[in-house]
Amino acid sequence: MKVLITGAFGYFGTALRRRLAAEHKVFAVGRTAAATLEARDVADTEAIVHLAGGGAPGGHSPDPRAAHCDNVESALRILAIAAPGTRLILASTIYVYGTGSRPFVESDDRRPDTLYGQLKAVAEAVWRQHGGVALRFSHIYGPGGDPARDGV
Repeated sequence: MKVLITGAFGYFGTALRRRLAAEHKVFAVGRTAAATLEARDVADTEAIVHLAGGGAPGGHSPDPRAAHCDNVESALRILAIAAPGTRLILASTIYVYGTGSRPFVESDDRRPDTLYGQLKAVAEAVWRQHGGVALRFSHIYGPGGDPARDGV
């Protein structure tokens, strides 16, 4: 299967890219390349894993315009070029539930109380309208991350 991974060079994207490459043909792109993709570039892609999107500690986005571009506009661009029938997976966040401290479950109401959570909720809604699914991650951090600071 040919799989497009956007955000393929980030912490999570690198791990996913390496894992999928053992069994699939992986088309890996970073932020800049994802913004320039066209339908012909992904015509034979069977699945798209859209990991691109800016997060921020505590769900706070210091640059609202950049956060909108990273999370909503990037999802719209990918959806616009995806062929019908392509499997669509969007990386989202538990911040769509708000910033409460309890464990969340899928059936909980979505009450995003940060810009980041609100933008991810919008991206999820649009993604689902195109038949995609969202995976809500919590506290992914890479090299230089601090579990105490990042709340893991």
